[in-house]
Parts: sequence; structure tokens; C-alpha cells
Amino acid sequence: MMHFRIAALFALLLPMAQGSDPAVTFNRDIRPIFSDKCYTCHGPDTANRKTKLRFEIESGAKIQLAGKRMAIVPGDPSNSEVYRRVVSDDPVVRMPPDYMGREKLTDREIKLIGRWIEQGAQWERHWSLIPPLKPATPTAHETGWARNPMYNFVLETFGVRRSEALSGSQPPYFDPARQPGFGGSAAHAG
Repeated sequence: MMHFRIAALFALLLPMAQGSDPAVTFNRDIRPIFSDKCYTCHGPDTANRKTKLRFEIESGAKIQLAGKRMAIVPGDPSNSEVYRRVVSDDPVVRMPPDYMGREKLTDREIKLIGRWIEQGAQWERHWSLIPPLKPATPTAHETGWARNPMYNFVLETFGVRRSEALSGSQPPYFDPARQPGFGGSAAHAG
């Protein structure tokens, strides 16, 4: 039960730490929507693909459709047929199709697709094909305390300085038993 409370706390605080409105990225935000909701009819399986529109590759997603409509127009959701279809309330037009028993995308998913197109619809190679980048090591507030570069990342993430940790003004770790609402009481928080 205690682990659940800690996990719930971090789940609530994580969006605040990430910022209010991060840029939409294809691999993190859009590829999972396409994969879960669109690949059945517009994916790599040629036997099940319903049209030439394909969402697993960029060249198959940014194509011209019948009537000179474009599937995805970078920077312009209103002229992107993909966006027009996912926002539609018409069961004949809407994608994923209502007549096939598919549920409409959530408001969050629709907003992500719209923002992604507005931001230029930048495609990314599959994450497994992108070489990892080594992040720059943050500068430690106090020299001499960090035993290896990992300490600098921890210090930057939690904002704990050695002098604060040793003085007791800020605990060097989170102890749920000493926190009100986490099985402890305010009397133990001192």
C-alpha cells in the first residue's frame, strides 16, 4: 500500500516537473496512437490494408488522396484529411470507422495529432534505430561531494545541496513515514 502511495505521488508530480506544454513528438505521442488505432487498416500488413494510406512510414502517410486532398499537410491541420477524419462526428467520415466497431479517438489523442500537425508533423525514425545521445553532465553546486558524474544528475534533479542535507533543513531523501498523509503524522515530520 505504501509503494502505491509513493507511485501515485510521483505520477501526480511528474507532469508539473516536465513543464506545462511540451512539444509533441512523433515517437512519444503520435506513433503509439497510429499503432494502436490505425495500423489495422493503414499499417504494414498488406492483406488487411484498406487504402494506400500507411501510417508506419512517412512516405505512406504524407500522400495525396483522391480529390487532390492531402493526408497530412505539415503546419495545417484544417487541410489535413487525417485530422479532418479524426475530429469528425459523422460516423461515415470518422476514423477509426464507427461502422467497423472502432471507438473514436479520445480528446487527448485528437489534440495531440492536431498539435503535431501544427508543429510541422515531423516524422522520426523508430526509436530503436536512433542512436542514444549521452547527456551533458550537469555542474554540481558544490564541488568535492560528487563521487562520480551520476551524483551531479541526482543533485540537479532533486536540488539538494550537501550543506542543506547535513544541516537538516532539507531531508536528503523522501521518508514517507515522516510525512503527513503518508502513514506518518505532522508530529513525526520534525
